[in-house]
Amino acid sequence: MLSQNFDNAVAADARDKSVIGAIVFGGAHGSLAVIRSLGRQGVPVWFLAHDNKIAKYSRYTKKCIDWCGAKSPLALE
Repeated sequence: MLSQNFDNAVAADARDKSVIGAIVFGGAHGSLAVIRSLGRQGVPVWFLAHDNKIAKYSRYTKKCIDWCGAKSPLALE
């Protein structure tokens, strides 16, 4: 499930290969702080989360991808 969502998202942004960005895993306030810090520096940020999705609503989050979580049997598919 994750790989399909991720592959689709990567394909959509593959046109501009000069952009370097970041992927932030997890939720809660720490992830939100990281996303804001990177975003203010002009770094495009993708957010992967399965539980606390507060960082999804940051204006600096370019894309949010739902993830089934690390403990799920589908986590690496």
